[in-house]
Amino acid sequence: MTKYLAVFEDQNFFDFFPLTLSRPVWGLRFGIGTLGERIARSFAECKPLLFCRPEVPFITVGEPVNPEWPKDCVELLLVNGRTLWPEKVKAMLADGPGTITEGDRLVAARLVKDWDKLKLSPTGLETDRATSGLPEQKSSDLLANFLWDLVRHNARGIKEDFEPLVKGKNNKKMFKEVEVDNQAIIQNLEQVYLSPGCRLDCFAVLDASGGPIWLDKNVTVQAFSRIEGPACLGKESQLLCANLRGGCSAGPGCRLGGELETTIIQGWTNKYHSGFIGHSFLGEWINLGAMTTNSDLKNDYGPVKVSKEGKEFSTGQTKVGSFIADHTKTGIGTLLNTGIQIGFSANLYGGSLFEQKLVPSFSWGTPKRMVPYRVEKAIAVARAVKGRRGQLLSLAEEKLFRKIYEQTEKQRQAFLKTL
Repeated sequence: MTKYLAVFEDQNFFDFFPLTLSRPVWGLRFGIGTLGERIARSFAECKPLLFCRPEVPFITVGEPVNPEWPKDCVELLLVNGRTLWPEKVKAMLADGPGTITEGDRLVAARLVKDWDKLKLSPTGLETDRATSGLPEQKSSDLLANFLWDLVRHNARGIKEDFEPLVKGKNNKKMFKEVEVDNQAIIQNLEQVYLSPGCRLDCFAVLDASGGPIWLDKNVTVQAFSRIEGPACLGKESQLLCANLRGGCSAGPGCRLGGELETTIIQGWTNKYHSGFIGHSFLGEWINLGAMTTNSDLKNDYGPVKVSKEGKEFSTGQTKVGSFIADHTKTGIGTLLNTGIQIGFSANLYGGSLFEQKLVPSFSWGTPKRMVPYRVEKAIAVARAVKGRRGQLLSLAEEKLFRKIYEQTEKQRQAFLKTL
């Protein structure tokens, strides 16, 4: 008989727009890994199950998505996919059946029966019937509520993930499996981990004096690049004369140049050239043209506002940059306003400032003139882009393109009328 871990989405997935247009909340990157991966690491004694909205389960995660409840289950741990600090959750659930709540949302629960009452709906896993009547603990600050929460806490996430991941690893053995030029500089070596196949060129600098640095397999740090910890780079990523400041996490296959600060990138994204991106969250398969730059601080140092349900909404934070969904492209010299949200498969150019707080999915053009981006053309471009990296665009991904196009049609048409 087996203990299982169910990581689920709740109804707040839309507050992580636009990144959750194309992935579950637990698929968002945070610290070293994704939210779901971090939860699974904390509950390694349990077999993981993953639950999300029916339109986004195509993502390859190596585990069952939206499965039937297993017949050999003797105990089930439910953990909200927005959970930031799973080790705290584990400690709070150590004493038998019970729940942890934050406001009116379930953070986690330990069940020894009634998991057959858990039902998948279009907005995530419905948990109320299964958890009703269990002993309840109240919590605060265990859940992320918006993308900027993930960005703000990312440095802490990297620090908390680093120690368990490097435990038992040998620095001497590490250097037998990597290529480090004798003119590369590593500061505070005990807080640096280089996975097999990593390469540091001459004059590359890894400064872990302010926090740990984790480089996954086959990462290349070219000459005159600098990484300031806490930082994490995914497999096959490359730094090209880049200045990566503290608090950055990038997923696999990224090619990064210029300056980045306190920014999360899902993966497979090109920011090859000069330009600044700060306090931002970027998706996958994005290409930022040379000198694309975002603002992450208002001139009056006031709290940055974002667009939410057609109205301006204060983040309560002074440092907020850009939130850019998958497959979006920017032309050379594109400038992005504080708190801008750019949807899925948009194409921005014109070499001037996008003052808008929201650019909907499949929008194409300049700040003053935009038209709808034909979905079939967008799919063809995505197929070509992935092909350049030796990957195929799956039929499920094509279906998702069309689904997002339909979902965002009204928002796009309303936006285009304002220009």
